[in-house]
Amino acid sequence: SERLLIVGDEQQMSPSTLFKSSAGIDLLHQAHYYWKKVKLNHHYRSQHPALIAFSNQHFYNNELIVYPSFQQQEVPLKSIFIEQGIYEDNQNKLEAKRVVELLKSLLLASETSSKSIGIVAFSEKQLSCIFQEINSIPKIDEKLETGQLFLKALENVQGDECDVLIISLGYGFNPEGEFSHQFGPLNQENGAKRLNVLFSRAKEQCYFIHSVKSTDFKITSNESIRLLQKYIGALEEESTNKVISFPHQIEPEIHDNKLYFERFMSSFNSANEMVTFYRTLKERGWDVDFKAINLN
Repeated sequence: SERLLIVGDEQQMSPSTLFKSSAGIDLLHQAHYYWKKVKLNHHYRSQHPALIAFSNQHFYNNELIVYPSFQQQEVPLKSIFIEQGIYEDNQNKLEAKRVVELLKSLLLASETSSKSIGIVAFSEKQLSCIFQEINSIPKIDEKLETGQLFLKALENVQGDECDVLIISLGYGFNPEGEFSHQFGPLNQENGAKRLNVLFSRAKEQCYFIHSVKSTDFKITSNESIRLLQKYIGALEEESTNKVISFPHQIEPEIHDNKLYFERFMSSFNSANEMVTFYRTLKERGWDVDFKAINLN
C-alpha cells in the first residue's frame, strides 16, 4: 500500500500565500487534524541548551532534547543594551552602529573570523540602516557572496542558520520619549512564530541588541509582544548563566572535557536513545567514560 509522510514544524512559519485574501491553509495544518502525529524531539542545531531554551519553553512544552558542546565555553546568549538608542524615522542608528562594531570584532578575532554570521533586523528600515553602516567593512561583499554572512529582516527569516546570530530590535523610544508598540510584522498574525524562527537560528552564539528594557513594555493582549518582552527579560536575567545541562536529567561528573557517568543505562527507555545520547556527546567534543559500580 502507498504511504505519505508530511514533515514540518507547526511552530515555524507557514508558506506565504500569493493572494492575501485567500484562506492560506497549508497541508501541514490540515494533516494535524486528520493524521497521526509523531514528534521528533531531538534538537541538534544549538550547541548550548540556552540557545533554544526560550523556544523550548514557550513553543515546544520543554520537550526538545538538547545536547551541550564542550567547545561552547562562552556565554551563548548576550544582551547588549544601547542606553542612548533612539527610534527615529523608523530607524535606530546607534543600534546599527553597534551591530557593525560587533561584526567587525567578530571578523577580526581569530576564534570567530571563520564563523558563519547572521544579522537580523526587526524591520526593513532598520536593515537598510545597518547596510549603510556595513559598507565601511573591507571585502564585505565577499562575505555575503560566499554565504559566510547574511543580512535579513525578520519577515524574511526562515530556514536560515548560522554559527553566530546578531539581532537588532531597532524599535524604542522616539525623540519625544514615547515607546510605540508598533512592531511591524510582529504585530501581524503568526507574529509569535516569527519570534520562534528567529530565536532558534544560532548554533553557537546569539547577541540581542536593544534600546528598551523589559520593564519599558506596556501591558498588552498581543501574544507576540508579550513573548518579546519575556525574551528580553530572560536575557536581562540570564546573560551570565554558564550552567551546563544534559538531557534526561543526567548529571555526570565533569573534568575538563571528560564526562563520568554512573548507572548510565537506567536513564534511558531504549537502546536507540542511549546510543544517540552517547554518540552525540562524542561528536560534540566530550570524552565519555563510565564509573564502576560496587555491587557488594
